[in-house]
Amino acid sequence: MGRTIWALLVSIEKYADPSWPHVKGASRDTERLRAYFEALSSSSSSTTSSSTTTTTTTTTTAPTIMTLTESRATRAGIIDAFRTHLIENERIRTGDALVFAFSGHGSRSPAPDGWAVVVDTSQSPSVSGSESEEESEEEIAAMLEMIIPYDEGTPDPKTGLPVCGIPDRTLGALLDRAEARHGDNITVILDCCHSGHGTRAGNSSTDDEENPFQVRGLDPGLVTPLRPGVDSILWQYDEKKKKKTRGGSHVLLAACGPHEQALGDKHGGLLTTYLLSALQDGSVRPRTYVEVMKHVNRSVDALRARWPRYVTQHGQCEGVRRERVVWEDTVVDPRLFKVTGVGKGTCRVWAGEVQGVRVGTAFEVYVLDGEMKRAGTVGRAVAREVFGTYCVATGVEVGKGEHRASVLEAAYGLRFCVAGTASGLMASVEAKLGEDVSAVLQRVEEEEEADLVLAVDGEGVTFIRRDVMLRDLASRPPRLTADELEDADLPAILLGIARFNFYLAHSSHTRPYAGDVALELHVLEPDADHDELDGSPLTRARKLARRVPFHDGEAVVAESEDEYAFVVRNHGAVALFPHIVYFDPGTYEIQAWYGPFEAEKPTLLPRSSLQVGASPEHRTPFSFYLREGEMVDSSFIRLFLLDAEAQMGFIEQRPLMGWDGEGARVVLGRKRGSAAEPGTEVAAGWDAITVKITCVYK
Repeated sequence: MGRTIWALLVSIEKYADPSWPHVKGASRDTERLRAYFEALSSSSSSTTSSSTTTTTTTTTTAPTIMTLTESRATRAGIIDAFRTHLIENERIRTGDALVFAFSGHGSRSPAPDGWAVVVDTSQSPSVSGSESEEESEEEIAAMLEMIIPYDEGTPDPKTGLPVCGIPDRTLGALLDRAEARHGDNITVILDCCHSGHGTRAGNSSTDDEENPFQVRGLDPGLVTPLRPGVDSILWQYDEKKKKKTRGGSHVLLAACGPHEQALGDKHGGLLTTYLLSALQDGSVRPRTYVEVMKHVNRSVDALRARWPRYVTQHGQCEGVRRERVVWEDTVVDPRLFKVTGVGKGTCRVWAGEVQGVRVGTAFEVYVLDGEMKRAGTVGRAVAREVFGTYCVATGVEVGKGEHRASVLEAAYGLRFCVAGTASGLMASVEAKLGEDVSAVLQRVEEEEEADLVLAVDGEGVTFIRRDVMLRDLASRPPRLTADELEDADLPAILLGIARFNFYLAHSSHTRPYAGDVALELHVLEPDADHDELDGSPLTRARKLARRVPFHDGEAVVAESEDEYAFVVRNHGAVALFPHIVYFDPGTYEIQAWYGPFEAEKPTLLPRSSLQVGASPEHRTPFSFYLREGEMVDSSFIRLFLLDAEAQMGFIEQRPLMGWDGEGARVVLGRKRGSAAEPGTEVAAGWDAITVKITCVYK
């Protein structure tokens, strides 16, 4: 491994409150995880001495693995250790793996007034069989999940108030801070109940002599309720480091879903036991979080077949980076799509009409190794049936192993012309256009026929936009100076513009969902009820304020320090996977701002709403600003609505030219892949809503 692992491992078997049941096997979880990580570290740091030619194992004076057990795992102890070991630790390098693991009791607490919660009614208590009959779905939805520290319920030595649990909101803020300092290679392992259904006196296997397991949770009615101001003053959030794009700072491996019970015995928790088994099983390929958790769940399923009455848990793998290799920031190229076998000479490519695939689209199919890298080419497949988020292709037979496919034929094109009289620069432009130009690009002679006009003058090239979506923008068109043109890869820039225009205008033929869904933009205002601890805000809490109206699909905002959130309302009967994508015509950048956090779980449920920004689903708010010297600037937001999970990271595109988010000039200067002719129409299973947001100088 090329990365150092920094882990904080917390386990609690005996709590300060003697009436609570012991968590059997929690200390074994920490011991086994520590041994596993130390073995990995020893293996990766083994070096050969040049003077003695003997192999030695490097040791460090400051261990990278920290454990907190029993009475050391107090509320303050856990948060302080997280801060010192995983956030303020100067020895951590960007990209190192950060791990937080907790084994003990979990529970829930009613959300204080003003706290946003993710409403999940996708699984009713009556179906799960693990919820108290007295607890309604509305009560469940209004509660926050939390881990229970050693001293929960005892008097705080500073305030005298009862110590409460650590809510997911606090843990999320700590993780965001760690990401800002060290990168997003972060893993959280929670071997405890999300929802907590045990009791102080009745949560042991002694209630049922046949039950070999113990529930790792506490009854929400018996734990200390969260106070509105809990954890809000841990530190001041550094506004300069706040990202405009979506959150999702980590991958979460959880023992069970929100309506289930996490189990363990004297040997350890089921999650930790089977997770370590999967991590040390060389046959688990590829070694991504998703595949490892599939192995865990297969093991739990086998146990459930033996003990169906008691084993209800299903391991959860959540996070937008769940397809990464474990403990690494290695991820498959988002423009490579997953491939699964269907039959002889037939495969399913998980790219459909929403990605621009049509009947006749050709793919190159690859087999990957355990590190998600290309290990060889299988052959070429051609799409024969195309659906919203996948297609059925023929031409290759997919065997064992992980396979991916790249699109060889793009669905987009660009008609452009060149205009101007500056002979010197014109010659340079013509020379660049005479290079390897893709068939996607079609040069026309008349400006009226073009989607884009390259207006050449003595000082540079201006990109005059004439396509339907961009031709009426009030903002200044993109431009390359003569010096920038010299280093620019002009054909690659034109390809990027063609791609940008296509995905901005790309729409479903059937429009099945847009009529049932509304997209709202809200200004955020400070929230007095926010997380606090020890003297300074943990986060800049925000709540929804006034709604910014859309007129003819456009919202106008004044440049300011205001922050915003989106609210998506689903009035229909279909559960949807929403994706919010940002399009910047000034640079031709495309950013995926939001996608569902948990694998295979729709986040826009029927007849419900979803807040994106300043919410548990997406903590980071959004802001809109003008670039230096601009008086007005427009961008587009597209809300893609899918009825199935899909790989949408493919849509992102780096800036082609102009100013980036840090205020630096950028010009694309390297080659991009070529593409060929589009295919034919197919049936759709998706939809999209497009709005324009114009920022004006105040």
